[in-house]
Amino acid sequence: MDAAPKARKGGGKMGQTSRERGTRKTVPKGRTQGTAAPAFLAQRFYPLATEEATVAPTAACGMERDFYASAGNLCSLYGMAQPPRSGVPFPFNLSRDLEGLRQGLKARGHQIDLRLLEMEEKTCLATVETFSTQSTLFYLPVLPMLNLLENSERRAVGELLQSVFAYLLQVVGVPHFASDYGYLGGIYEMLSDWWSEDGYAEDEAERLAHEAFFERLWHHGKISLHLLSEKSALDDFGQRVNGFKAECDAERDLLKTAADFLALYRNYPERSIIL
Repeated sequence: MDAAPKARKGGGKMGQTSRERGTRKTVPKGRTQGTAAPAFLAQRFYPLATEEATVAPTAACGMERDFYASAGNLCSLYGMAQPPRSGVPFPFNLSRDLEGLRQGLKARGHQIDLRLLEMEEKTCLATVETFSTQSTLFYLPVLPMLNLLENSERRAVGELLQSVFAYLLQVVGVPHFASDYGYLGGIYEMLSDWWSEDGYAEDEAERLAHEAFFERLWHHGKISLHLLSEKSALDDFGQRVNGFKAECDAERDLLKTAADFLALYRNYPERSIIL
């Protein structure tokens, strides 16, 4: 058993140790209450306008007056209350209040966008209605048109359809399945390649039937795309509408639809759904 160390007498002079230890400070429990965030962090700063964007005070007053007058007319037209003014400096107030008008129209179910226009030293709001296809794909039903064109008794109906489809293809931008890089044409090519692979079809007669179908499809697609791409089909649109004699309800409906498309073409000769 180890002997207990002997006690030393106190009062002796002790030398400095080779290593000093700092005193341990007691850490207070809990956190000190932080100071509040500086007020400038909650301040909203507006961007500086460049020299090119600077508007003379008199012109600014005129723009604001015209804008809010046009906004009042817009709200009266669509039966909604005019949103309160944002009160931010010019010209940011116009941008903020314009967005408020857009949200108000959207809340009432109107698919309408707004544009701020400057016309002859006056500022006004213009409405823009767009047709969104969402995820729906629209294509031209060209086979009935070809069948009508081949029928001498129904050729006038086919020519009227040709002009309507030519307008939709050349101006509006509705695709033809045989056009280059088209989605539907790509699907047809993929299916055609599958059926042409060895072993894909268990029944040889079924494989031959599908091959014949795709041959007819591309044949009709090539012919119809050529007919709808002709400039004359669009140039003769008005003449064909005016000279068409409807003999049944279906033809009268077709004539009305064609006349509506012709009016769109004349009023908006370059308007496309792609832009």
